[in-house]
Formats: sequence, structure tokens, C-alpha cells
Amino acid sequence: METNRPDPGFYEEQAAALRVIVAHAAAHPHLAAALAAVSLDALEADALTPAELDQAARWCDREAAVADALAERHQRAAEAGVPNAAYRCVCGCSAIRHAARVTDDRRVPCTRTGCACDDLTYAPVAAA
Repeated sequence: METNRPDPGFYEEQAAALRVIVAHAAAHPHLAAALAAVSLDALEADALTPAELDQAARWCDREAAVADALAERHQRAAEAGVPNAAYRCVCGCSAIRHAARVTDDRRVPCTRTGCACDDLTYAPVAAA
């Protein structure tokens, strides 16, 4: 009776591949999050594809960018002493109207059509 066993080196090869993945995931938190986002159904069905890994990595990058912009808004609000991160920018728009992603040079430009504001700067809080 013939069994459906893998080649003798199969488990060693899989273990080596897993060690590489673990090392990279430890060095790159976004990769760890991307791997965590992979569907368990895909893993159980042996259907995990590079496209699925790429999709999970892109999702994690988008989520990280949004979180970064939110943290930047809160940091700027705290530094300016405004009540919350949704407060108004000097351009008159709510901070929420500013980009959901920080640019490479750490700007948070306004997204309202016609607004020329290229960076979120909180308006001073009026004295009571």
C-alpha cells in the first residue's frame, strides 16, 4: 500500500522557510501584521498565493499610513493645546478634511477642493 508521504527533505525545507519568515517578520512589524491578516481558510486549503500575501501587505501598509496620520493629528493638537484632533486648521477646514496620510516630508495637506492649505496647522484656541 502506497502512502502519500512527502520527500524526506520536505519537512527540513519547510522548517527552513518558516525560520526565514519568522526572522523577517521580527525585523519588519508590517510583514508580521500582513501575515497575520492572511486568511486561515487559504492556509488550510494550501491555497496561499503570492497575490494574497501581497494583498495583505498592501492592506497593512494602508492601515499603518492612516494610523500614522491620526497620530500626527493628535500630536499636533496636543502641541497646540487644542481640545481635540478634529479642531480647525488655520485654513478654516476641520482637521478631518486634511489627508488621511502623512506625506514623506511629514505634511498633512487639506483635501477640500479649492483649499490651498498644504499642511495642517491648528488655529489658536480663543481665550474664554
